[in-house]
Amino acid sequence: MILRASALLVLCACDGSTTTPSCLYGTGSSVVVAAVSPDYMSSGVGALPLDGTPATLLGGSLLGSDPALATSAARYFFIARDLDTFFEVDRCGNGLAEYSARTPGECTAQSPQSCVDPQDVAVASDGSFWVARFNVPSLLVMPPPGSMAPDNVVDMSAFDPLDGNPHMSSVRILGNNAFVALERITQQSSGTFVAQQTSQVAVLDTTSFKTVATVTLAGRNPFGQMVELNGSLWLADAGNFASSEGNAGIEVLDTTTMTSTLLIAEPTLGGWVAEVAPSATCGAAIVSQAEPPGPPTPTPTWLVAFAWSGTTASNITTVIQPTTGYDLHGLVWTTDGRLLVGDWRGGPPFPVHTFTVDSACTLTAGPDLTVPTLAPLAFAN
Repeated sequence: MILRASALLVLCACDGSTTTPSCLYGTGSSVVVAAVSPDYMSSGVGALPLDGTPATLLGGSLLGSDPALATSAARYFFIARDLDTFFEVDRCGNGLAEYSARTPGECTAQSPQSCVDPQDVAVASDGSFWVARFNVPSLLVMPPPGSMAPDNVVDMSAFDPLDGNPHMSSVRILGNNAFVALERITQQSSGTFVAQQTSQVAVLDTTSFKTVATVTLAGRNPFGQMVELNGSLWLADAGNFASSEGNAGIEVLDTTTMTSTLLIAEPTLGGWVAEVAPSATCGAAIVSQAEPPGPPTPTPTWLVAFAWSGTTASNITTVIQPTTGYDLHGLVWTTDGRLLVGDWRGGPPFPVHTFTVDSACTLTAGPDLTVPTLAPLAFAN
């Protein structure tokens, strides 16, 4: 495990000051926000107040340009995927510690470029960090901060007989079980990935690191991070990005019965699912238009809301109409019951749309929140 001494100096105020701002927003009155420049040249993390005050972002030279945001056990992690690094931050984005997602001696030829490509971080009951890594067929388990114990590397290659790398996209820990999403996609000679076999969630005991169950998913290519709600894990199954498929969409995994259901299939949504956010009886998803093969073309996104009963979905409604490009990013329900979705159009400052919800899961737009300078990418309560 590598803990860098410079960790607390990495995140500084965006105005160039080295003074760390005080966090003025208590739990429930703000969300953590990760943001990136639309050209993916810089990124930041901070607090987005829910009272309409603009977000306060902190940035630094070591944050990279391909970020993700993870939360586990009421702790927050800003993941610099392109630097194989992640930071633990507080609710204001202040840096608490910096960690390498590589084991000592791993990928030295690629430094400082991404080699392992960390996607998600989860915290076990003993305080250890579980890191899902996309580019290598091994899960990294780091001992609790301050421990002198070595890292553990869990070999996951057997989960993908086609190319030996199951391409992990997420990890969530419930009790003594670590649930690891395995896309099981295969890279073609062109460099593109295809979902030509079923995807899975591997369940590992957090003490022994042994596999205790393997759940074969109804949908393929679980894209991005899983979302936990009341013992269930929600997955955005993107399938093959170039087409709309019946074996992709919004999936729900019951972690008690170890069974999984495709709640809404892609043809019903009209595109592939980029993100999903469930609440107790309602849900929302950012959907993207299929990306045809060939030269890159603008890829519209739109926002869908729905009601769900635990087994079925209803009242599926398009709330934000398709944009002209890949503009919608970041989706979260706040603790006061509002839905937030980030929008890259019109900035800077960039809008974060807010919606209230009624008993039928109909969304009503409220006043926008704003993120200055950088575009909102992800949120966490």
